[in-house]
Amino acid sequence: MLIELCASTFATNAPGTNSTSVTPVQLYGRAITVGATAAKNWTAEPTALTVIEETLCTPYGGQVWYDFPLGDGPDSPVSNGFVLRFTAPAAVNVRASMTFERC
Repeated sequence: MLIELCASTFATNAPGTNSTSVTPVQLYGRAITVGATAAKNWTAEPTALTVIEETLCTPYGGQVWYDFPLGDGPDSPVSNGFVLRFTAPAAVNVRASMTFERC
């Protein structure tokens, strides 16, 4: 299975459009109002995707964890964001999560 981290302008199919909205959860620090949106289960893929990183994983029981080195992670303009895209040769289930630092 191909796993891709992509940058997206969300020109079409922004979070909540053709997808299920998700409220990001703050993991640590003083509580702040969430200023980001997230989604899962897109029925139509967002367009204008640019692949940042990619890796391969066995589709039947594989696991991947990836941390960007401090100060070397991707950045995104306001109203743009990131997408995890999974492409498998057969129908498989995928569980994924993504964490990010606020600035």
